Amino acid sequence: MVDGYVEGGTVFCDLDKDGVLDSGEPSTTTDANGKFAVHYCEAPLVGFGGKNTDTGFDFTGVMKAPAQSQYLTPLTTLIVEGVKEETLVALLGLPPGTKLTATDPTTNLAVYTATLAVQQYIAQLAATLAGDADPQAFYAKVALSLATVLKNAPAGTTLISASGLNSTLLEEAAKSAAGSAIDLANLKAVLADIKGQADQFLRAASLDALTTLSKALQDPAVKIDPAAGTKFFALQDDSIQFGAESKTLAELGSGITLSNFDKISLKAVVTGAPTVGTSAVGLSLVEQGGQNRALQVVLDKVNFTLSAGQLAMTVASDANIHLHGKKANGGTVSYTGPLGTIQKPVTVTDNTLTLDYSAMVKKALETATDENKPTLESYLNVTGTFQVTAAISNFNLRKADGGALAQTVVSVPNTTGNVAGAGFTGKVTVLAN
Repeated sequence: MVDGYVEGGTVFCDLDKDGVLDSGEPSTTTDANGKFAVHYCEAPLVGFGGKNTDTGFDFTGVMKAPAQSQYLTPLTTLIVEGVKEETLVALLGLPPGTKLTATDPTTNLAVYTATLAVQQYIAQLAATLAGDADPQAFYAKVALSLATVLKNAPAGTTLISASGLNSTLLEEAAKSAAGSAIDLANLKAVLADIKGQADQFLRAASLDALTTLSKALQDPAVKIDPAAGTKFFALQDDSIQFGAESKTLAELGSGITLSNFDKISLKAVVTGAPTVGTSAVGLSLVEQGGQNRALQVVLDKVNFTLSAGQLAMTVASDANIHLHGKKANGGTVSYTGPLGTIQKPVTVTDNTLTLDYSAMVKKALETATDENKPTLESYLNVTGTFQVTAAISNFNLRKADGGALAQTVVSVPNTTGNVAGAGFTGKVTVLAN
């Protein structure tokens, strides 16, 4: 079983093809590499349960594979549900002759990116439809709906292209799976967010990058509100405040120049009654050229409330800061610890969310060794050109017109700090004062 290797999963020979483990059907348990052995099975294989060894999260779906398959994956599930293997290979843009039932996805970047992108779509849509219910049945329903759409797709159609997953196919399958549970406006908003998540896997350049993304995007705490299209926070004027300078998302996408990089503020316009709760916030700076420096920071637990249209926020008492910096010489420095009594790095005033980048770095400086302090101090008044990425989890922030913001990920190496959610990314040049 592979969604990352699934350890402790149950795999059985589904003799009556009902998807349920019945008395008398041969079964076994997967090992730490997701391997299993069910001998002399001429019926479909079905797998469920277990834990993803890459992420540590429980696998809550159902994977299937044709008889005699060596692997159970989200892709082999689509084959059992009616998509011919050669048709699926073409839809995914994989080389002709690729054997999905005999290929370990974790050893083949193209197959693994497709596997995880499809898995993200199926699993996240199933979780959204399930709400507080067990998502396993919804997983099977979404997989079947997607397979039905794919096997009936016109010749030449692709599920995966340079622009990511095919939105039309995703929406057609989602409509069938959702039925009347979610109205079309909200379903489209949900799908835009799910596609944004899944497409990140397709852009990954290495197997290690896929593992990092999995830890953030497959976290069960990352949820999409089924009312995403009607109850949300709109980013006022599609603009972000960097200190005293306001920049639009379009400008950020083309690259911006700032006189300093200290605080980032987002003005949220309340639309409907968005659901709020516990979120995580992350920021990443990766230098483009220059000294190849990098800094990733995550605050893992902030609590939002909304009353009479006013957003409020407190930092949880057990919240931690996770920080990782890469020096110009390639050395690294990492920190994980509580906030203590420092100035809070995230605040909300008049529905404006402000991330105090400097406060995060100062917290790490409190416990830094003499050897590491110069590296961290260099990030307090940082200059240079950086790819800047911000993310906030479980907070339905959207564009001013309700369209989807970028779904972004910030992961802090050597720590458990990961954030996946709405955010932004772009090239920022900070000039020396």
